Amino acid sequence: YRYQLLLQNTRRQELHVLLDVLIPEISKLKQAKKVRWSLDVDPVDLY
Repeated sequence: YRYQLLLQNTRRQELHVLLDVLIPEISKLKQAKKVRWSLDVDPVDLY
């Protein structure tokens, strides 16, 4: 399976603040160790 989460904001700094909080919290989840995560800051192609 593959899932995508697209976060958009006109102010990039607000996204950075959100991700600074969100990524450590997601990493604490037991399921997080069973999946591969990737972050594309400026995606050109969304498939």
